[in-house]
Amino acid sequence: MFTRTVGIATIVPALLIAAATVHASPNTSAQQCVFDKYQATRVQPYRAEENLGYSTYSRLRGALLYVPAREGLTKEWLALNIQRGLAQQAADAARTCRPDVREVKVDVVSAGGGFWVVLSTPDERAAETLLRWARSVVPQSHTGRPLASR
Repeated sequence: MFTRTVGIATIVPALLIAAATVHASPNTSAQQCVFDKYQATRVQPYRAEENLGYSTYSRLRGALLYVPAREGLTKEWLALNIQRGLAQQAADAARTCRPDVREVKVDVVSAGGGFWVVLSTPDERAAETLLRWARSVVPQSHTGRPLASR
């Protein structure tokens, strides 16, 4: 009985220390860029049409990123993880892993063999910053064809 108690008394603290070390390691998901896990392969400007009176204008509103499908990945899960990743990185001030834009809306649209991630903002200047950031996330050799319609 005494041996069992001493054994448990030494194993439990060791497990707690191991768990704390895993959570404190530099490779935690909070410190990774969200697009390291869900690698985007293409980027395009996201434009929205606005009706003003009798005229329609096409304005830059952000970026479209194409993320290839993976087994078990749904558009809802992808949207949730990107929103959480951008929010966490905003709190951590990891400027290279997130756009320097205050208000970013995330939408995900199924696209056959993958997903279009729509990162948008109402401000046109912020949309340019968002598009520049999105282009820095995608490898240089991947340029996307324009999306026919959304």
